[in-house]
Amino acid sequence: MKKILLILTILLVLTACAKPVEKQEPVKNITEEPAKNMTEEKNITAEEPAKNETVEKKQEEPVKNETVKEQKVETMAKKVHAKHILVKTEEEANAILYDLNHGKDFDEIAKEKSMCPSGKKGGDLGWFGKGMMVKEFETAAFSLKKDELSKPVKTQFGWHIIKVIEKE
Repeated sequence: MKKILLILTILLVLTACAKPVEKQEPVKNITEEPAKNMTEEKNITAEEPAKNETVEKKQEEPVKNETVKEQKVETMAKKVHAKHILVKTEEEANAILYDLNHGKDFDEIAKEKSMCPSGKKGGDLGWFGKGMMVKEFETAAFSLKKDELSKPVKTQFGWHIIKVIEKE
């Protein structure tokens, strides 16, 4: 088998060497033919200055670096540290959300009302990455900002109220 491969390789090399090299046109010096766009004059119509003014006005508005940084952080999160409270019904979830928005402690409510074993730890799920939770839960958790509460989220397990502790 090795001899056949060797013979085929030698034939391939000999065939490639036997072919004459085709003549190629020499590469032109780029200074010989200046670009047409550089030498042609443009006819500017009355509409074009208006377009240019619009572009200039848009460019004058400064971009707020803080906003861009916040958006990057939110969209680039690879992991989330979150807590949740799991209940059977949407009504229960809405009542819990109301209590949380009016000053009740997340950990205490999770210990009292969550059906999830994590309720004993105040609902703390620890860190998780994408693909580790059911889709609805993951989508909600990764869309939240730090310390933000979700609206009730329905999954196959019931209704969740999610709170993001940290993001990386």
